[in-house]
Amino acid sequence: MSAEYRPVTEIPFHVIDKRLEKYGIKVELHGAITGLVGAHGTLFARPEGNSTHFERGIGVDTQAVLDAIETEYGITIVDENDQRYIAVPAGPQRFHLETGF
Repeated sequence: MSAEYRPVTEIPFHVIDKRLEKYGIKVELHGAITGLVGAHGTLFARPEGNSTHFERGIGVDTQAVLDAIETEYGITIVDENDQRYIAVPAGPQRFHLETGF
């Protein structure tokens, strides 16, 4: 199981990069999937349309990673329970935590 997040405004996937390291976030680039490793867990980022989709495993605390993204890029990120979270049909790049990179 996982929890999913999306920014309220678009943030292109290619701008999720090593500038997050100044917040203590390790950025692991793996093609179409980027692992954002914080002190308490990893948040996975992948492209989705013109923006970026974020996902974490249940029980993994990635709040520090989400906070760093919001601060660095000046955006708001919401989870799938927020009315601003807009479903985008899954394409061939759909990532599942169970299958890994």
